[in-house]
Amino acid sequence: MQTGTTKGTAVDTAAFNNRFRDVLFAIAAGALTDGSYAFTVQESDTTTDGDFAAVDSSRVLGSVPTFDSASDDNALRSFGVLPTKRYVRLVCTATGATSGGVLVATAVLGNGSLHPVARS
Repeated sequence: MQTGTTKGTAVDTAAFNNRFRDVLFAIAAGALTDGSYAFTVQESDTTTDGDFAAVDSSRVLGSVPTFDSASDDNALRSFGVLPTKRYVRLVCTATGATSGGVLVATAVLGNGSLHPVARS
């Protein structure tokens, strides 16, 4: 259950010895009992927490979503990012949430430097 601020796992845009230049984030909400949930996207050259900073809005494709418990149960939202650093992550900040809600995010890497993309 999401309450407070949660920092997502760092996504490595150099996965599979590639250099992905696009990231699509898809965020799905389950049951949101109360509060609102605002997302931000950050990037860094390292996985050190303090090194992450917000991605400039000029490199965000679409709108970074906010979910509201009153209207967004089971909603799905997506947006893209053109990162300039190796790692990207989402940060979700819940406001007015006591029991919280369930949110899940997936990152899809695209526009790699190697074609076809290697697989693990």
